[in-house]
Amino acid sequence: MEILMQGLSSLPAGAGDPPWMPQWVTVQSRGMKQWISLELARRLGICANMRFVFPRPLVDEILSRFTPLEHRDETRNEILNEIGDEDNFFWSAMKLILENRSSKELSGLEAYIREDAAGKKLFQVSGKIAGLFDDYQVYRPDMLSDWRTGRKNSTLKDPSARWQAFLYQRIMASRPGQDLAARAHGFFQGFSKERFNMEGLPSRISLFGISVLPELFLQVFEKISSVMDIHIFLLTPSSRFFIDIRPGREMEKQAVKQGADPEFLFDEPVNPLLSSLGASGIRFHAGLESFHYQEPFADLFHDPVEEWVSMLSVLQSDILNLYHRKDGGETLPLAVDPSDTSVCVHACHSPMREAQVLKDLLLYECEKDPDLAPHDIIVMMPDIEAYAPFIESVFSLETPLPFSISDRRKRSESEPLAAFLKILALRNTRLEKSLVLDLLLSESIARKFTISLDDTAKIQQMADEANILWGRDAEHKKSLGFEPAEENTWQFGLNRLFMGMAMPEGHDGLVRGILPSESFEGPDLEALGKLAAFCHALFSGLSDLEGEKPMGAWMGGLRQLARSLLDENTSTSEDIIFLMEIMDELESGAKKAGFDHPVSFDAVHSLLARKLDLHISQGNFMSGGLTFCNILPMRSIPFKIVALMGMDEASFPKRPLPPDSTS
Repeated sequence: MEILMQGLSSLPAGAGDPPWMPQWVTVQSRGMKQWISLELARRLGICANMRFVFPRPLVDEILSRFTPLEHRDETRNEILNEIGDEDNFFWSAMKLILENRSSKELSGLEAYIREDAAGKKLFQVSGKIAGLFDDYQVYRPDMLSDWRTGRKNSTLKDPSARWQAFLYQRIMASRPGQDLAARAHGFFQGFSKERFNMEGLPSRISLFGISVLPELFLQVFEKISSVMDIHIFLLTPSSRFFIDIRPGREMEKQAVKQGADPEFLFDEPVNPLLSSLGASGIRFHAGLESFHYQEPFADLFHDPVEEWVSMLSVLQSDILNLYHRKDGGETLPLAVDPSDTSVCVHACHSPMREAQVLKDLLLYECEKDPDLAPHDIIVMMPDIEAYAPFIESVFSLETPLPFSISDRRKRSESEPLAAFLKILALRNTRLEKSLVLDLLLSESIARKFTISLDDTAKIQQMADEANILWGRDAEHKKSLGFEPAEENTWQFGLNRLFMGMAMPEGHDGLVRGILPSESFEGPDLEALGKLAAFCHALFSGLSDLEGEKPMGAWMGGLRQLARSLLDENTSTSEDIIFLMEIMDELESGAKKAGFDHPVSFDAVHSLLARKLDLHISQGNFMSGGLTFCNILPMRSIPFKIVALMGMDEASFPKRPLPPDSTS
C-alpha cells in the first residue's frame, strides 16, 4: 500500500484544471480516506483540496452527466434525486405486494405474509427484495434489462426469479429508464464527448487501493477514459499470472471430471491461501484483462523476505510468488523459529479474557519496540458491539492505553437515540415501574424535565411508597387482557401522591376513595411535579402509538414524541436533528413511491431501528490511538501490528440467514 501511495503522491496536478479544482480520489472505505489524507500530508507537507468518493456514487454522478443536451440540467437533477434506489425499491415492492397479493405470481409471498397481522414480515421481505434488486443493478444488469423489457431469460426457469421479474417490471413501469442498469445501457450505447457534460469534473480521477469492482463500474470508467484520465492503483496479491487458479475443492471436482491429478491442472504451483481466500480478487483481476490499459510505473512488487525473514514475511512471499510449500514439492516447508511471534494464535475462554491477553501482548510489544506507537496498531473483530464494553473496561484501567472504537452503530454512541428507542420499546410493555423510571437515567430525558440525580432518588422513593407497580391506568390494564383494576397503576399512585400533598400531615382516611400517601413538602413537592409532567408526556405520547396509520401520520407522531421527551441542547442537537432527518427520509421515501397504505406500529418501529442501525459511526478511525473496528471488506490499511478478536466459529465467518421465500 505504501508503494501505491508513492505513485499517487507523484502524480502532477491535472493538466488544464483550474487551481480550485479538487483532486478526485475514489476509495472503498472511510478508513482508506483517512489514511490517504494522513500519508499525503506526511509526504507532501499538506493535504488539501481533495474530494474522496465511493465507487457507486461516482458511477451515479458520471451517468447523470450523460443526457440529451437540450434537457441536460433538468434530466440530471431528476436522476440525482432518484439515487437511493434501495429505498425506492423497498417502498415500491411493499406497495406492489399489498396491491397484487392475490395474483398467482405472488402466491408464494402471499403464503409467507398471510398470518402477518403486524406487518413485520412484509417489511422484512420487502427489505430483502430491495437489497436483491439493488445488487442485481450492479452485478446482473443484463438480467434486469431482460426482465424490464419482457425478453426471455434463462433465469425465469426458476420460480423465485419469475415473481421477482414480475415485481421488478412493475416497479420500473412507474420510473422508466431511471434504474442503474437502464441508465448504464443508454450510456454505453450513445456515449460521445459532445453528449457528456464535463462541467465541474476534473481531468483525472484516481481509484486507490481497489481490491474489487463490479464489471459494470469498470465498463463505465473505461468509457469515460476518452475524456479524462482514469488511474487505478490496484492491490495485486501476486506478481505471477494467477487469474486461472481455483480453490482446492473446485480443482478436485474438475480433476474428477477430467480423470487427472489436481496438481497437474495448472502449470504453476497453486498457493492454497490465495486460491481459497482470494476468489473475488482473482475474478476481478481476470475481468480487468478484457479492458485496455497501460502501466506507467515500473514493477512495483516487493518481496518482503528481502528485508526480513519471519513466518509472516514467508507467507506473504509465498502468495507473491505463488509458492506452495509441501514435502516433496518444488518449495519445501521451513522450520519455524520458536522465538518468531510474527503470527500468533491465542485461545481464550471469554471476551474479557481476550481483551486482557491482547492488552498484555501490546504492552510487551511496545516495550520491545520503543518506536511502536498506538496509532500503528489496529484490532479488528466480527462484531464490535459485542466487544466494546470489554475493550472500554480493560484498556481504560491499570496502565491505560489510548484507543478509539470505530464502526459502532450510531445509536450505540448517541444517548438521545438510545433513549428514544427505549421510549418506543415501552409501547408493548405493561409499563412496569422499573422500566418507566429507568428512562429518567437517560440524560436527555432527565434534562428535559430538569430532573437531577437527587430528584430521581426521591421519585423512586415516592413510587415505592405509593405502591406503583405497573400499568398506566385501569383502561390500559384492560387493553392488555387483565382486569380493569386501578390499584397499583401509575394513575393510582399519582392520585395518592397528590392527595398526600393536599392533606394535612397524619391524615389517614380516604378522600373521595383515594388513600393519601405520606405528605411531602419543600423540594419533594417540586420533584413530584416533575414526575407528573414526565408521566403525562410519556403516557400521552405512547397512547398516540395505537392502531394503523400511513407513514406520514406515524412520522408526525414520532417527531412530536421526540420533541416532548428529549432535551435539545448543544450536545444533543446534532443527534436529534439526525433522528428527524431519518424520519423525514422514511416519510419522503414512502411518498415518492406512492405508498399510502396504513401500517402498524411494530412495522414502523422495526423499520426505524433498522434505519438507525444502518448508520455506522467511523469518525474515530485512525484518530491517534489504538484503533478497534469491525472486520470489513476493502479495509486494506497498513499497520505495523494487526490483531483479530472474536474469531470463534460462531462469529467468523458470518453465516448467511436461513433461506426463506426470497431465496
